[in-house]
Amino acid sequence: MEVSLVSATYCRKTGELLSTRIIETQEVDEDEFYRPLIEVLGDAFLEQYKNQKEKKGVV
Repeated sequence: MEVSLVSATYCRKTGELLSTRIIETQEVDEDEFYRPLIEVLGDAFLEQYKNQKEKKGVV
């Protein structure tokens, strides 16, 4: 998977996007790319799932 590191400049007053530029492009393994997202959302999902089961009385 090819990914890019992008720099964006915003106007502090209006929040308008003023410019973007690609700083670097590199090849990354999909597992390496998605790992942080899965760790954060996966843990939150499992915690929420566990809490729902406990509320319903199913353990």
